[in-house]
Amino acid sequence: MNKTKQKILEEAFKQFSENSYAKTSVETIAENINVSKGAIFHYYDTKSELAIDCFFYRIESILNDDEIKLQSVDSPKEKITLLVKTFFKKYTKLPKLIQFLIEIYDILKSKEESTNIWQRIYGQIEGIMIKLLKDCEIKNPELRAPLLLSCLDGLVIFKTLTANTERELDYDELLEELIYIFLS
Repeated sequence: MNKTKQKILEEAFKQFSENSYAKTSVETIAENINVSKGAIFHYYDTKSELAIDCFFYRIESILNDDEIKLQSVDSPKEKITLLVKTFFKKYTKLPKLIQFLIEIYDILKSKEESTNIWQRIYGQIEGIMIKLLKDCEIKNPELRAPLLLSCLDGLVIFKTLTANTERELDYDELLEELIYIFLS
């Protein structure tokens, strides 16, 4: 990927996840990285295409992040733990990310290919999780992987929604419990 497109995706993700899709303009993205609006539209026909691509880019960048180098960890259980904790940490850092994800869903629900796009979004991480569960010799990995990922999504949403309330939970302990449930 060339540097201009990468800068566009990184700034778009920053703006969409901090300010929401609806409140972010293509002009703002362009101004913040010193490119023209035309440069963005060279790569993307619409703002919604940019949003969808930047979400995929973000998932791929998390999977390739130094913090989640699965190759550096020996046991499949340690890999699952690293994956779960890293995703939780990354996604709870940006509270507007949940809103952005819902906005992506709204954009996609009117598109015919939305099922394929959602499969692409979750397929990559689900495939990794299924393989790791198989490596751990866990029964029904094809059923447990989407359940584990759904629970993880739920915890991210729960933490986001309760961030400014009196509700205090030990999320490290919750993540350990989640991992224990799915690996036992």
